[in-house]
Amino acid sequence: LVAGAFLFAPKDRRAWKLICAWLGPVLLLEGARLVLFGDLLPNTFYAKMNPSTARDYSGYSYLLTFLLRRPLLTLLPLAAMAWRFRLLKNSPAFLAVLFALATFAFACMSGGDWMPNHRFLVPAIPLLAIACAALELKPSLGFVVGGALFVETSTSTTKRLDQRWRTTEYVDQGFDSLQPSPLRTTTVLDWMPTHLLRTVAPYVAKEGTVAHVDVGQLPYVMHDVKFLDGFGLVDREAGRVALRPDDEKAQAAARETFFRVNPEVAIVVIDERTGRPFATAQDQFYRDPRFSERYREDSRVPTWGNHPCVVFVRRDVVRVKEEDAAARVRAWMASAPGVLPAF
Repeated sequence: LVAGAFLFAPKDRRAWKLICAWLGPVLLLEGARLVLFGDLLPNTFYAKMNPSTARDYSGYSYLLTFLLRRPLLTLLPLAAMAWRFRLLKNSPAFLAVLFALATFAFACMSGGDWMPNHRFLVPAIPLLAIACAALELKPSLGFVVGGALFVETSTSTTKRLDQRWRTTEYVDQGFDSLQPSPLRTTTVLDWMPTHLLRTVAPYVAKEGTVAHVDVGQLPYVMHDVKFLDGFGLVDREAGRVALRPDDEKAQAAARETFFRVNPEVAIVVIDERTGRPFATAQDQFYRDPRFSERYREDSRVPTWGNHPCVVFVRRDVVRVKEEDAAARVRAWMASAPGVLPAF
C-alpha cells in the first residue's frame, strides 16, 4: 500500500496523512491480537494460505470467475476509473483503489478459496464504489453506472454453480430469483448441513463433540454441541498443520488433540484420488491405527466434486431411538429462529 501511494502521489501530503491514519489502527489491532492470541495473524490465515489443500481454483481463475459472476460491480467502476484516471490520481480516493488491488493480490496469492461466492473478494466491491464516486461523473453516466450497480446489488441474482474440482467453475447465467434480498425473512440450510444434522443427531448428546471438516452452518444450529475444526478456521493447531503440512510437531499436535478430545462423531471429506481426507489435520488422525480401532463408518454421501463425505461414529456410542433423535433436531432448529432445513 505504501509503495502504491508513493507511485501515485509521491509528493502529496494528504496521501501520507491517510497512510498514517490507516497504519495506526492496523498497528493497534495487531498489538491487541498479539496480546490476546499470541499471534499476529488470525486462524483463518493458517487455514486458507495453502494452495495445495482442497482448492477449487488457482488464484487467477478465482479472480476471473469473480469478474464473470459480478461484472457490473467490478468492471463498470474499473472502466470509469480508467476513463477518468487523471482525476482519480489527484484524489485521496486512489487509496480505495490500492486497497481493492490489494484484495485482488491476496486472492491470487492465497490460491483462491474452497468455498463458492468468492468471499475473499467481497471487500473490493465497496472500495471500487468509493473510488468511482470520487470521479465526478456526468449525471447521465453516473445514473447509468449507479443504476446498474443498484440492480446487481439489490436483487438476488446468485447464479447456480457446478464446481469441477480444482479445474474450472461453470457459471449458469440463470437467476434463481429476482426477489430483493432485504425482503428475505428466512434462511434455508444447504442440503449437506441438513443431511449431517439428521445423521449425527442419534449419536451426539448435549455437550458432546463433533470433529467437522469445517465450521460453517452446523454450529449456528447445534447450539449445545462442541466442534473440533478440521480446517483450522477456529483451531490454531489444525490451521498450522494446514499451512505447514510437513511440520511433524504440528502433525503430532493435531493428531493428539483429536484423540484427547475423543469426539463422538467425525465428519470427513475424502479425496477420491488419494483415498485420504482433504483436511490435513484430519488426515493425521485418519491414518492413525487408533482411529480404525475406535471409530466405524456410519454413512457416506457424495459432496462437491463427487468426493465422499463420510460420517464416522465412535464404536462405544449407543444410537438413541429415532423419535429421540427427531426431537433433538427439532430442538436445534427451534434454537435458530428463521432457519429452516433443506428437506
